[in-house]
Amino acid sequence: MEEIKDKLRNVERIIFTKHAKQQIILRESSEESLLSYIRSLNKLVYFQKDGHKYNLYFALSNERTIKLPVVFEGKTLYILTYVLRYRSWQRMVKK
Repeated sequence: MEEIKDKLRNVERIIFTKHAKQQIILRESSEESLLSYIRSLNKLVYFQKDGHKYNLYFALSNERTIKLPVVFEGKTLYILTYVLRYRSWQRMVKK
């Protein structure tokens, strides 16, 4: 877990893809709230490496979880999409 937290700490630029921006609007969230989770890291509970991308899981509560598929490219982080689930992160990663 420390490996991914170190990568996130070293990010200098965060870019939301068009699809991620659409999903944020659809789910009535904001880029600022996602940036706060990424920067604070206190809600990051799990991650999966999937080829060149990572799936980051942030626990908002016992029953709400955000999944962020991201790609690191140097010191830039690309957020590919935004998934808000009404289930605990433990059940999300058991798929």
